[in-house]
Amino acid sequence: MTQPSSRSCGRPRAPRSDPGLEAAFAVIVPDRLAPLLGVSPQAISSWVRVPATRCLEVAKLTGVPLHVLRPDVYPAPGDSISADMSLHHA
Repeated sequence: MTQPSSRSCGRPRAPRSDPGLEAAFAVIVPDRLAPLLGVSPQAISSWVRVPATRCLEVAKLTGVPLHVLRPDVYPAPGDSISADMSLHHA
């Protein structure tokens, strides 16, 4: 007899809260952000984090810096990665 997995407890797992997404939603609630982006509120509710393809739009609409929305795509100013990149582009 197989034991049920400890991961499945009959309830769906709540998605992890993404700091960038939370920062954007603190400025504009998803229901108001959706039409500004030309998407449905349901589309935004499926986001686990701000899609890289939407970062520029979301940053412009919310004022949340790109490096806060997606630090994996846009390093913070002064990070060693961005400092290294500026040396190669000089």
